[in-house]
Amino acid sequence: MATTTDGATAAPPAQTDPYALRAEDARPAPETFRGRLRFRANPWLTAALVLSSAAILFLGVYGVLDTLGLTPGS
Repeated sequence: MATTTDGATAAPPAQTDPYALRAEDARPAPETFRGRLRFRANPWLTAALVLSSAAILFLGVYGVLDTLGLTPGS
């Protein structure tokens, strides 16, 4: 720590907060539906999540129906 001319200790220099919100970094909010959707997530990621969820649901339902013997050919 540095000392001042009157003998008091000075505070260390303030560091900038990397998480602080600054006006120059702000962007306007999207106004269209496409803009909002694009802001939320990558379209390829969204499509992959929807398809994988559908596949999981299908396999789960099929497994239950197969266990109950309600599938065609069982």
